[in-house]
Amino acid sequence: MLAPAFTAHPKPDPETGELVTWGYMAKGDGTTDVAYYLFDKHGKKLEECWFHAPYSGLMHDVGITPNYVVFQMYPLKCDLERIKAGGLYFEYDDTLPMYLLLLPKRKPKPSDIKWFHWDPDHFEGHVSNAFERDGKVYIDFPIFKGNVFNFFPDKNGKAPPPSALTCRFPRFELDPNATDLRIPEPEWIAEVFGEFSRIDERYQGR
Repeated sequence: MLAPAFTAHPKPDPETGELVTWGYMAKGDGTTDVAYYLFDKHGKKLEECWFHAPYSGLMHDVGITPNYVVFQMYPLKCDLERIKAGGLYFEYDDTLPMYLLLLPKRKPKPSDIKWFHWDPDHFEGHVSNAFERDGKVYIDFPIFKGNVFNFFPDKNGKAPPPSALTCRFPRFELDPNATDLRIPEPEWIAEVFGEFSRIDERYQGR
């Protein structure tokens, strides 16, 4: 089956022509269902994997490598009852850890998923790139301390002004064979205040 949801950031593989895509809340608003797909360059579906996220929340961008997909999960929660009562679609929760989900690109099963986690109250920016080296998966993206989307405040209606946020650019390392899913301290590449880092997309995933 195909999910009614479709991401804003499908990822083409420049070497194979394949397309990685997904939908979150894939069975409707407030659900934890996520649907992953891989299509070949002719549009034929090669892979499909449905799984559940830890909560119903924003899963806006991913990084791809030749063998893996790395999903981000932002600390914004959707609650259908809150929406029905006239509340906002998302609510920021500064107690939630930052999640990075590692999923095999081919023949994935829900049991293959590793939910890596890092410190709470961090907001991932769009993915710059991901790649593999020496059996590890690396992913680069800017990261903010605090809630970037102040139009989705916390349960108390509070959100920091943008000028109060700090932003750095890390490189996170994920071990597909790890049993401890706490993300190690990243390599800090730069002190930047910018959200949408770009690369030469001919090298995406490498």
